[in-house]
Amino acid sequence: MIDEKVAVAGVLARARQFKFIREVKRNGNGNYGRWVEALQRIGGTVPGQPWCACFVVAILGIWFDGESPVKYTASCDMILEEARAKGWLKKEPAPGALFLVMASENDATHVGFVTEAITSNAFGTIEGNASDPEAKPTREGWGVFERTMRSKQVRKRSGSYLYVHWWL
Repeated sequence: MIDEKVAVAGVLARARQFKFIREVKRNGNGNYGRWVEALQRIGGTVPGQPWCACFVVAILGIWFDGESPVKYTASCDMILEEARAKGWLKKEPAPGALFLVMASENDATHVGFVTEAITSNAFGTIEGNASDPEAKPTREGWGVFERTMRSKQVRKRSGSYLYVHWWL
């Protein structure tokens, strides 16, 4: 049984330790760099590919000594499928939960950690492959950043959010 409060605090503390990560461009393309590529290997993908899911599973894996409650993957859709199968999906954010940006019912396009439930319209996050908080949100970011997400602004998409309570 997971002690939810301890696990959530630990996971978020670990995630914040990675806020120094920034991408390096190669031939004008993003999703490269020593730390980014290490996260991509953990998630099971290759340099040049999106890495938001890799960040999430790496942080969970670090906190849980290699035994992440979420399977190691580079796919937001695979995290969505696993969460559905395990009954972890919720409609409200909670600190420590994963947020999924949904383009459609079965298409998750981005994932990160909820850091705080602020209001019903906004919540704090820490996410990999994100844009910095002073810039407009983009699907392809360039580092690990803490942001505030607003439910009416879903990364320029008309979808919604789902939340993965991985400790259930």
